[in-house]
Amino acid sequence: MLQPFIAPFLQRYPNIELKLRAADGEIDLFKDAIDLAFKLTDKPDENLVLKELSKTNLVLCASPDYIDARGMPTHPTELLDHDCIYLAETSNDNVWDFLKDDDFHTVAVSGRYAVNHSQMRLAGVKQGLGIGIFHDFVIQEALAQKQVIPVLPDWTIKSNYHGAIAMQFAQTKYMPARLRVFIDFFVENLSYKLST
Repeated sequence: MLQPFIAPFLQRYPNIELKLRAADGEIDLFKDAIDLAFKLTDKPDENLVLKELSKTNLVLCASPDYIDARGMPTHPTELLDHDCIYLAETSNDNVWDFLKDDDFHTVAVSGRYAVNHSQMRLAGVKQGLGIGIFHDFVIQEALAQKQVIPVLPDWTIKSNYHGAIAMQFAQTKYMPARLRVFIDFFVENLSYKLST
């Protein structure tokens, strides 16, 4: 999401140096001397200023070829009979939570392939290696091109990484001008992109 706007930002502000670090999990802005964090979360840090850019949902999907070969699951527990592609960063990344009305199910999925990179997971799903979970903005194009199809679309996937697409930064009386223009630029551009 950020990549298309990096060069335009640096071209507009040639005196600003930009250092980006991509990381999963929690970071400490103060300890790590970071000015600002972009987060995908339903639990923003209450000690930081929050600028919500949009919302994101998680979508379960598979390739049409995979569904043709293995069948379409109609309930989360049926995922136990399928190959699922999960993150594999922590010991419980294969534990997926589903909610539909008051019906809640936790399923420990398995599969032959796990990878912590969303584009590599998506490539695996497109190639028929299994069913995967993605943010809606990651698979928007693949869905439109019918390279992947939704699985269990009536169920909500619960995760730490759904909810707000947000920027968070420390409250300060004297914000550096470079940080102010960065915030304004990305609020304007990302908010517009995510709303279209």
